[in-house]
Amino acid sequence: EQGIWEVYAKGDSSRSYELAIETPPTRISAAKDAARYLIALMGDSDQLALGSFADTATLGKQLTLLDTKENRDSISSTVDSLIPIGGTAMGDGINMANQELSSARHRSDANKAIILFTDGVWNVGSDPIQRANEAKSANIEIYTIGFGRVDHATLLKIAQTTGGQYLYSPSTADLR
Repeated sequence: EQGIWEVYAKGDSSRSYELAIETPPTRISAAKDAARYLIALMGDSDQLALGSFADTATLGKQLTLLDTKENRDSISSTVDSLIPIGGTAMGDGINMANQELSSARHRSDANKAIILFTDGVWNVGSDPIQRANEAKSANIEIYTIGFGRVDHATLLKIAQTTGGQYLYSPSTADLR
């Protein structure tokens, strides 16, 4: 596991040693940091849902109003629980988000938007361009954020199809 590690060594009773080793954060750590930063920027009257996609898409948190510390903490805890494993079912993730934004939980006076973070290339599940067209039909904008090795053309097409925007971060340092 990457992160900051402290290693302690003992010599004779008159000495003790500490060695701190810092390694760069993983891409998932950087994505989690960026998601928490985004949550902090959102207002109390905003709603947020959190989904993830690997081999399949999962709704980790239904649309939640960000009006209390408990709600914000709950979403942040869900962000913290994300674990990267398997493929990149980007289209399935968009579909799941489309369904949540079209549910009864969505406030009728609120804009519908998806922020899609990815560090991969679609390789499993439904076609993300088809799902982007479905989002457009439901008046949902998709903002794509790619970092690392991604398919720029697909992420740009998804964003352009829905009236959103594509942003690219070549490194974890630039992600936030």
